[in-house]
Amino acid sequence: MLGFPGDISCGMTPSSFPRSGASNEPRAVQFPTNPDRFYERLTGRRNDTFVPKGHSFDVTRRLRDRLDKLDGPRHALPDRLALYRAFHTVGLELAHRGDDSYGVIGELRLEAFKTYLTIDWTTAGMEPADYWQDLCELMVCETHALTYEDDTLPFRRVPAGQADLVETILLSLEAEYRAAYEDFQADEAVQLVAWLHLAGRRYTSYVDAAHRLGSNHWQPVVALAESALAGRRPELAIDVFRAADQPGHHRDHLRAKCHQLTDVNPSDPDGAHPPPTP
Repeated sequence: MLGFPGDISCGMTPSSFPRSGASNEPRAVQFPTNPDRFYERLTGRRNDTFVPKGHSFDVTRRLRDRLDKLDGPRHALPDRLALYRAFHTVGLELAHRGDDSYGVIGELRLEAFKTYLTIDWTTAGMEPADYWQDLCELMVCETHALTYEDDTLPFRRVPAGQADLVETILLSLEAEYRAAYEDFQADEAVQLVAWLHLAGRRYTSYVDAAHRLGSNHWQPVVALAESALAGRRPELAIDVFRAADQPGHHRDHLRAKCHQLTDVNPSDPDGAHPPPTP
């Protein structure tokens, strides 16, 4: 589901909410068990009013209790997948209407999201295209820093041979949002491509990812370069900085970072590469 930042329709199955954002047409994503089945049971007697920070502890405690009661090792994988997918939307709605100054809403959301990522969706009977389409849309729509300082988290379990599928989905979302003048989500999709390849250390994709990023998003560019250096590939690190050396907000910062890490100025096409690491 696509949605605007602040639009809580972003993040649930097509049968639960109309799709918003770049299109009003529902996305055909199929779960083995429909998450709608658990959505109402998780929300309980929902109160849609604002949740002050002082009440966030009680609200998250009750929500955690509901989740624990519905979960359990005896539950079939399709049901657990649906349960935690439904919880993602419930948590997203709570994040939208709550003051999370104490961080308890974010902590609960992250804990449940990590569990969701560990569920064997293949054995549960979900198709790769459906799983990754849904997950990529969730990440593109995320506006509450769910994976802050852990940006590769959603992609650490990408099976061999499926990275190209995930990249294709992300780039399709980028194009779709860009065409609808929704640059926030479009830029998120481009950054997610970099985190995807970083998660799998797909060095051959680093330069293309950096070129798409340009200099408007410095953190994934630096992460790509640092990963290359950690892999004893200094020439690749320089190529990453050069690919990102385009007009943008952080061009000067990236040039300085390149010089700091590699002793090379990325704006100099004839600059010597450092000697190979012995």
